[in-house]
Amino acid sequence: MKSKMQINVIGNDAELKEFVKLCQYIQSFGAYGMSRCLHVNTDGDGSGRLHFIGEDGGELPNIPLEQLHAIESEQGEFNVDIGE
Repeated sequence: MKSKMQINVIGNDAELKEFVKLCQYIQSFGAYGMSRCLHVNTDGDGSGRLHFIGEDGGELPNIPLEQLHAIESEQGEFNVDIGE
């Protein structure tokens, strides 16, 4: 069963365009039945700060720093599977 979620994304124009492009890739791969791995680089210098506001109007919480440090032990890679 399909569900719907609304999230507002706040950022500067260039970052929002890149985020939408990422979403378009995910949508298109699903529509065409293609399995692909997307590499997303996030710049940690503070200039690219996207913020996500959930359905309840509150900002989505950050992942705890301890969990992010665990990714470093995996050589900076973190995998998320969308779909089965």
